Formats: sequence, structure tokens, C-alpha cells
Amino acid sequence: MAAQRKFLITAVACVAATVALAGCGGSDDGGKAKSSDGKGSSSSKRTAASTPDKAADALAGLSAEEIAKKAYSATKGAGTALANGTEVTDGDTTKMAISVTNGGGGQCTGTMYSPKGAPAEIVGIGKATYMKGSDAFWTEMGGGEDGGAMLKMLKGKWMKTGADSSGDEDDFCSLASLLSHLKVNETAGVTKGADAEVDGKKAVTLVKKSGAETRTYYVAAEGQPYFLKVETKGGKEPNSYTLTDFGKPVTATLPPASQVVDLDKLAG
Repeated sequence: MAAQRKFLITAVACVAATVALAGCGGSDDGGKAKSSDGKGSSSSKRTAASTPDKAADALAGLSAEEIAKKAYSATKGAGTALANGTEVTDGDTTKMAISVTNGGGGQCTGTMYSPKGAPAEIVGIGKATYMKGSDAFWTEMGGGEDGGAMLKMLKGKWMKTGADSSGDEDDFCSLASLLSHLKVNETAGVTKGADAEVDGKKAVTLVKKSGAETRTYYVAAEGQPYFLKVETKGGKEPNSYTLTDFGKPVTATLPPASQVVDLDKLAG
């Protein structure tokens, strides 16, 4: 598994491989589980709280790299954030809305959408991440004949994927991992672009080009200099994420063991 997870796509692929190799394994009976906030995909509808900083423009006179460092420090210091994003992996486009925090070893809650728009709830603490897909989600992600087998194994259940040995920064459910995934700490060589707006908020743009890939960082020009958006165009894995809800509490509630299918045990 790559050091920067592709937001559970790899875990889903592992389940599909497990189904294809081992057939459909059973699990304990369970009922309907709730997400950490009990609202399923409502995370994607939340809007950012506006807490303007009264200080004068803190970015005036700074170089592009200095702005990037300041933005990284502010965003990481917020402790929590909501990421709404679209990402292309192996030609397939997936969407995600996920709230993350470094608190409690890293916690997250949100919703992921398959290339055809089928939803799956996500909740996790630390290195343990759980996903509960809709029937359409598991059928689609299983693909072909394996889709039915995957649905049979996971229908109404939470798929669990556990510890990854790549290090703390690879914990899926943490703000640190999100920022690493968005490469906001890899801004050496950025240059200033044209001023812009993100959801009505003024932003300074920082641009970094690498071969066919162009990554643009949008930094709030007023208030705290948070990263408001990161967008990558060109290259093999284009993506676009907006960040809001900085500092808002995130509390994950894990599903009961009776409602969980442990991917690590199945693969073992």
C-alpha cells in the first residue's frame, strides 16, 4: 500500500481480490450501523464557519514559499478540517467528503462515492478505518461476477481495514495524513499565480509545475491563512479538494464488532 493512501480505494480492491480468491466468507449477523454523526452523507453538505482574523494581511510582502509555509502551519494548527474532493485513480473518478482530526490518535467521519455515485459511509480512529457501502457501492466496486459475491459478504456490514506499516503520517483518519496526501508540505519551488476566490473567499494562488502536472494551492488572503483548496491538473492522478470547517470538533463512533467484517483477518 502506498505511503499516501488513495482514500480507501486500495482497501476496496483488496476486498475484491479476497472475494475472487477465497469466495464469499460469512460474518456475524448485524443490524444497521450509524456513522459517527448518524447522518451518513450529510458531511458533504456542511459549510465552513467564518471566524475572521482581525489582523492585517499577514501575507503581504512574503514570497510564494513563505506563504506556503505559513499556510501549512496554520492549517495543521487548526487541528480539524472537512475535505470535499474529487480524485482520479486508474482512470476512475471518485468523490469524498470527510472530516478529520489529529485528536484521539486521528479520527474521521464522512462519505465516499464510487465512480457511478454510489455512497459508502466512512468512520475511523487511528489506524482502524471502517467503511459501510450501499448495495450499489459494493456491487460496482466488486465488478463483474465478483460484485455479487462482495455484496453478499458485506451487505449491511462495515468493512474494516487496519494498521498500515508505513508510519504515523499514513494513518487514514488524521489531518496530518490528509495534508500529506494533498502534498501541502511539498511546496518548494512554488510561484505566485493570479488572485482568485474559493467559495466567495479571497485567495492567493501558489503554482507548482512538475512535468505534465500542475498543482495549484489556494491560500486564504484574509483571516487565518488556511489552505482553502488544492487542485492538481494533468499527470496521471488529477484531483481537486476544498477544505473548510477548520477547528470544528470531529468525534468518531466505531460500529459494534458484530457488524464488522475485518479485512485483515480475511486476507490473513
